[in-house]
Amino acid sequence: LDRAKAAWYAETAKRLCTQYGALAVEALDLKRMAEQADQAPRLANSQRYRHLVGLGAFLLRLTHTAQREGVRLVKVDPAGSTSTCATCGAPVEQTGEIFLTCRQGHHRDTDQNAAKILWERAFAAPAAPAAPS
Repeated sequence: LDRAKAAWYAETAKRLCTQYGALAVEALDLKRMAEQADQAPRLANSQRYRHLVGLGAFLLRLTHTAQREGVRLVKVDPAGSTSTCATCGAPVEQTGEIFLTCRQGHHRDTDQNAAKILWERAFAAPAAPAAPS
C-alpha cells in the first residue's frame, strides 16, 4: 500500500508539472495543524488527522518534482482566502456552508473562491501605481 501511494504521488506530481509551467500551493503548517490543542484526546482523533501526513508527503514529492522539472512552485499564505470575496475583496462571514455570499451579493463556491484568491496572490501582476496628479 505504501509503494502504491508513493507511486501515485510521483505520477500525479509529474503530471501536474508536465501540464503546468507554474503551480501554487498553500503554505500550510501541517505540523502545527496536527498538534493543535483542540484535537484532544489525540489517540481517539488520530485517524481523523492522518490525511495531513499524506498531504505533507504529496507536497514534498510535488516540490521535488517541480524543482527537477524546472516548474515554478509558489507557496502562498492562505490567511483570509476563505473569509474574503474573490470578486470584490469584501469580508465574508464564515458559516461553514459550501457556498458563500458577500455583502455585495457575489455568490461562489468556497473552494473556488479560495483558489481564485490563492492564484491571484501567486501569479497576478501587482497593481500599477497611481498616476501622479
